[in-house]
Amino acid sequence: MTIISQEKTKVSKMWLKGFPHLKRFNQNSLLAIAGPFLYGVELVKIPYQDEYRPYFVLYSLLGSSLQECLNYPILLLTPRNERDLQITISYSDSKNSQKAFKLMKDQFPIESEETLESTAIHSLIEDQLKKETIKISLQQPELLELLYFSHFYNLQDEAFEVIERIKMESEGWDKKRFELLYGNFNEWLIKLENTNREDLLKSLVVIRNNKKLKKLNQVKYA
Repeated sequence: MTIISQEKTKVSKMWLKGFPHLKRFNQNSLLAIAGPFLYGVELVKIPYQDEYRPYFVLYSLLGSSLQECLNYPILLLTPRNERDLQITISYSDSKNSQKAFKLMKDQFPIESEETLESTAIHSLIEDQLKKETIKISLQQPELLELLYFSHFYNLQDEAFEVIERIKMESEGWDKKRFELLYGNFNEWLIKLENTNREDLLKSLVVIRNNKKLKKLNQVKYA
């Protein structure tokens, strides 16, 4: 094992102690299952430096396969310090890792060992939807889709409000760009509106029963 691999393993174990309900999915990803989502901490090495940056991550488990679900996280957010700067931590700096634990717990819904609060996830999504970078890159559809499925999973009436919101906000979207990223808009919307909850839950069970996820803890999503 190389020195950097040893350092990564050491740091990973330290974060697991800080968040004992998470389990190592791979060397850099410490995750748990909550309803239709995978969530947790991603420890990303800074290129050409012996430093890393921790991220709060959220993956949707509502794809056609686990591989598709893990292509990229829907939310990838790093805690910020008192100067509103992204934090970077040396692999050998355990003191700053402890500070990072506190920032992560203060800024993201990751501390509870029993429940991932849906309202906290909704707040994170809404914060992202306000950002100009999200609007420029047309990421609103996948974030609103995430918001819809979160409400839909918990049988909340707000799911239908999200559909109406999509219809209104989509009037300002670039439809050609939408088609490049997500396919035909009308087909995408109709598929969303016609989602069958029973079929959705069956698909979710299949994904969650994948042997790669068996070692992860499951917490309530409510």
